[in-house]
Amino acid sequence: MIDVLALIVKFLGVGFLLIATIGLLRFDDPFQRMHAATKAGTLGAGLVLIGTMLNKSTLDATLTGGMT
Repeated sequence: MIDVLALIVKFLGVGFLLIATIGLLRFDDPFQRMHAATKAGTLGAGLVLIGTMLNKSTLDATLTGGMT
């Protein structure tokens, strides 16, 4: 059950990273590009880290992901 939840969280993270990439390529203004990269990119990377922490479920992986 935890593995399925970790996979779903990772897929959501990759989806947000894809949205950030599309925003970088599509927006014209540099400020809009920075906004797309920071908002969706940070959320996507955080979700991938949380999914990895759930998948590994060791103290070492949790501490490393939490500090990252």
